Amino acid sequence: MRVIWRACGTCVLVVISVLLSALARGADVTNEQAATVMRQEHFDKDPGWDGLNNRLKPDPKDIPAIQQNFGYSKTAFAGGETGEIGGTIWRSVTPAFYAEKIEPKTLNDKLTSSGKFTITKIASNAGIWFGWFDASAQQTGNARPTSALGLNLDFQGDGARLSVRATNDKREGAGNFITPYLPGEFRTAPLGKDIHYSWTLTYDPQGGGGNGRVEFMLKSLNTNPEQEARMKELAQGWASLKSERSRNKLATGHYGAPDFDGKVFTFDLPSGFKSSGTKFDHFGLINCLKQGSSADLYFDDVEHDGKKEDFAADPNWDGLNNRAHIADTMRTGYHDFGFSQGTNLAGGAPGEMGGIFWRTGKAYGYYADRIGPLSLDDPLEAHGKLMLKFGTPDGEMCFGWFNSSQKERVPVRSRKNELGEIRKDSRDTHLGKSDNFVGVYLTKDHLGCALHPALVTAKGEKKIQSSEAPHPAPGQSYDWTLKYDPRAANGQGAITITLAGQSATLVIDPKLREQGANFDRFGFFASGGGGMVHIFFDDLEYTAQRR
Repeated sequence: MRVIWRACGTCVLVVISVLLSALARGADVTNEQAATVMRQEHFDKDPGWDGLNNRLKPDPKDIPAIQQNFGYSKTAFAGGETGEIGGTIWRSVTPAFYAEKIEPKTLNDKLTSSGKFTITKIASNAGIWFGWFDASAQQTGNARPTSALGLNLDFQGDGARLSVRATNDKREGAGNFITPYLPGEFRTAPLGKDIHYSWTLTYDPQGGGGNGRVEFMLKSLNTNPEQEARMKELAQGWASLKSERSRNKLATGHYGAPDFDGKVFTFDLPSGFKSSGTKFDHFGLINCLKQGSSADLYFDDVEHDGKKEDFAADPNWDGLNNRAHIADTMRTGYHDFGFSQGTNLAGGAPGEMGGIFWRTGKAYGYYADRIGPLSLDDPLEAHGKLMLKFGTPDGEMCFGWFNSSQKERVPVRSRKNELGEIRKDSRDTHLGKSDNFVGVYLTKDHLGCALHPALVTAKGEKKIQSSEAPHPAPGQSYDWTLKYDPRAANGQGAITITLAGQSATLVIDPKLREQGANFDRFGFFASGGGGMVHIFFDDLEYTAQRR
């Protein structure tokens, strides 16, 4: 009996050992934390992370000294009697305006304006805004005015294009091109020099189903041979469009129209847009707030909200930097992000990570912790705090797990065929990494900055979740969570970003999963010339290595 007991005892021990081993393996499979190690970073001191091109400084000789020179003028360029407003207006990161101070208006008020304007000098990359705006809301580096409604003139070559836009306190945007313009496909600038244009703009807060509707019309009052040639060229360009997709877009009117002269355009504000607390306390001229060049432009016979101004005498409107020498030290493309010792914008104690990220800037740049190796077979998780100061149109940045080998690669701009489709032998500049990334792609849309789950495989193929993305409001601190579960969606794998109760998930296509991806960094990089994102992060915890 004793021998039999020993034999059975041995069997029992073996069975128990096997069961324990199986349970342990099951725990490794079911518990996402079991196979990996998390790391914390509170930035209470410099973490010594790996930085590449994250602090770029322009050469002092490349910083232009510009001269804003606009306001009341005893001239008659706009076609009326002597007396008008305007002059030389630079697109600059420093706000400059000349405008009438008005009793505060909101998007719940009916607003009207009309008048005439003439362009007398044009240079590419100039930008001007005319209309209602909040003088106290303007911020250095924000490409278009915040809390504004009006005419937006952008200059290209020897012409200008026009859109009518609204922005609210959350820096959400809405608008309509008047002159036809499809970025990357049909880039026209048909407004010419020395032409007198008249306009009317009406905003009805009850229109658009109660969301607010804008109605606008532009009409040329004269012409000249140069302008006639320009309009003929525009008509020929429209006739030669081969892409049905482009024609359909332009036919909607939201991208302008070739027959814009004398045509009435309307657009509705998105639901909830006007309830953001937007207010306007000035009406007049303000520069577009991004590095650029200058144009000369004049306005006359202006009427807004029932008040007429023919500028026969100096109206003594409010002015800021409109007659000033300015050095634009914030240059396009010069990243400025990393450890920030004295700030706590994202929340928590002083010390955080953040700054300014430019899309397709002077160089690819990142700031990241050395981790790994990790791959698409590993469960990945990160969480922390963030605070978005602002993001400009075309602004982008990314955070998550990536590979430092990216610094050896040169981003390739996408090339499109005549149908507007991206060719298979090129990579898009959006999410401008060539390979190996799992994380969040932050980009600016009409509702603000959106957080999209994204993947770039080892072969450079990418996928970005494009709908129902969380939108952080500027100036607020948020908790966020990022998870990649390789077993989700029946083993396909999925990436999920969660922010303030909102979430977005990207399920990985099996063909992309097969291509794999490898990671040796966790952190933040500039994506993708484009705009910028000003953002801060703190109190991070993230998957750093395997056990």
